[in-house]
Amino acid sequence: MKGMADSAIAQFEFTPDRIEAYVFAAVIFWIVSFMMSRISQRVERAQGIGER
Repeated sequence: MKGMADSAIAQFEFTPDRIEAYVFAAVIFWIVSFMMSRISQRVERAQGIGER
């Protein structure tokens, strides 16, 4: 995602939108990370991992 943001910013017409590109990449990264975290918690709970 950051690489795509960097390549978009490298084009002259998108230079003023630098912050917008990085914020978009950060939000997408956070959403994907959050969803993976929730899925792993469900899998661990279903397998009984971490229970004493």
